[in-house]
Amino acid sequence: MSADTRESGIELFRQWTGMWNGDLTIADRILAPALRVRFGNALPTVDSDAFGTPEDVKGFVKLFRDSHTDLRYFVEGTPVVELASPGGPGTHQVVSRWYSAYRGPGGKPVANSGIDQLAFRDGLITEVWSVTGNRTFATVGAVGALNG
Repeated sequence: MSADTRESGIELFRQWTGMWNGDLTIADRILAPALRVRFGNALPTVDSDAFGTPEDVKGFVKLFRDSHTDLRYFVEGTPVVELASPGGPGTHQVVSRWYSAYRGPGGKPVANSGIDQLAFRDGLITEVWSVTGNRTFATVGAVGALNG
C-alpha cells in the first residue's frame, strides 16, 4: 500500500467529516459528479437512495445541520484505507468510526456514533455507506465535546 494513497484516504475521510461539520464547499472537492449514498437507517423525510450528485448531499447536510443545534462530528481513531476494493481497479475504500454531539430539546446534550465507509476513485468519493446509532460506541466522550 502506498503511503500517498493511504494518507489520501485518511485525508479524504477528514474532509468528509469537515463537510458534515458545515463546510459545504468541501463537497465540491471530494464528491464525484455522480455518486451513491446509502444510509443504514431509514430517513422519514428524505429519500437518500435518490442522492446522486454533490448538490443532493450538500442540501441534505444543510437541512440536517439546521435541525441540530451545535452539531459537531469527530473522527474516532485513524481511518482504515483498503486498496484492494471490489469496486474495480483504481477504486479504494476508507472506513472509520465517528461520533457526534449536539444539543437537543431544552439544550440537553445528545451523542451519536456511527461508521462510514467511503469508496473513492481519483480522490473523489463515489459511494457512501453510513450507519448511525444513538448508542455511543466511540471511546471519546461525545457529550463532553460540546463543552470543549
